[in-house]
Amino acid sequence: MSDLLVKKVREAQRTDCAGQDAMLCLLSQFRPLMKTYIRRLHLVSAEDAEASLTLHFIQIIRSVDLNRDTLHQDNRLAGYIIKSMYNAYIHLSKAADKSRLCIPISNYTGADDENGGPPGWLESKMSYEPAFDANIVLEDLLGVLTKREADIIRCHFIWGYGTRRIARILNVSESAVSKSKRRALEKLKAYIIEQDKALKNT
Repeated sequence: MSDLLVKKVREAQRTDCAGQDAMLCLLSQFRPLMKTYIRRLHLVSAEDAEASLTLHFIQIIRSVDLNRDTLHQDNRLAGYIIKSMYNAYIHLSKAADKSRLCIPISNYTGADDENGGPPGWLESKMSYEPAFDANIVLEDLLGVLTKREADIIRCHFIWGYGTRRIARILNVSESAVSKSKRRALEKLKAYIIEQDKALKNT
């Protein structure tokens, strides 16, 4: 590890161009560790595993408190990051099972939640039932979304993150997260309605 790790992490916590460059440098520095966990994660693809671990790594770097006495030295900070990445790997391993959550089309009513919006609809219709032909698997659904929208849906519905935490991870405003989530849910809703109609016509 570089002797300048503490300085590099401090720079990466900034939101300007220098901060972005420092974050990219840290991602490159810890890439070998991330590749080890990517190979072990049983997600839909290596790309999904890398994206998930990268999001967690960015969160770790941005949230670490460099004012703590135990993190003033590079070797201790490196140990903290490595341990945090291991914890993220364990968390993602457990979440991998949830990524196969199914949404039974046969149970879909087409109704919005009581407030007229789709969020409650998506959460309430998830189940742990084994997949069958009439089900749509969550990770398959994400293919109709943009990368940003898919990341937000994963963070919220699979990892259980709130809007504020997602905004901090993605370095965007909370309103941008909420807007993207609403747009993503509308896309998913439209897609499932379309698939439901297709099934009824077969």
